[in-house]
Amino acid sequence: MTTAWTARLRGVPDWALREELARRGAEADTEAAVHLPGVTVDPVAGQLVWRGDAYLVGGRAMEVLYALALAHAAGRRQVRTDVLAGRVFRGWERDGALKSLRTTIHDLRRRFPGLLPHAVGGRGDYGFYRLATDAPTADRRTA
Repeated sequence: MTTAWTARLRGVPDWALREELARRGAEADTEAAVHLPGVTVDPVAGQLVWRGDAYLVGGRAMEVLYALALAHAAGRRQVRTDVLAGRVFRGWERDGALKSLRTTIHDLRRRFPGLLPHAVGGRGDYGFYRLATDAPTADRRTA
C-alpha cells in the first residue's frame, strides 16, 4: 500500500529533492547505490537494475534488496532470516516480522524470478537468503 506522501514524492524530480535537502542543511546520500555483478540496488532512486533492465522498487521490498546487496558487497553471500528481518524491521522479534519478511521475499521472487534463489539450509526461522548475481560463487552451501 502506498501512502499519499510516497505517491507525491515519486512525482518530484531528483534535482528538486536534492535542492530541498541542501536548503535544510542536509545532503542526499547519492553514493548509497550498491553495484554488484549484474545487479545494482539504488535505494535513493528506488531503482533495481537487473539483467540490463531498470525497475522501480519501493518500501520493504527495497529495504530487503538493499540489505542483501550490502551484505553481498561486504563479502557475506547469504544472510540469515532473523538477521535480515532485524535489519529491515528494526527487530525481528516483533510479532509478524518474519511472516512479513517471507511475504516480501515471496513477492520479490514472483516479480523478479531468479533474483532471489530459495533459502538455503537452516531450520525453522533460520534459513538463509541471498541475491543472485552474475559472478560465480564458491559458497559450499549452494554448490
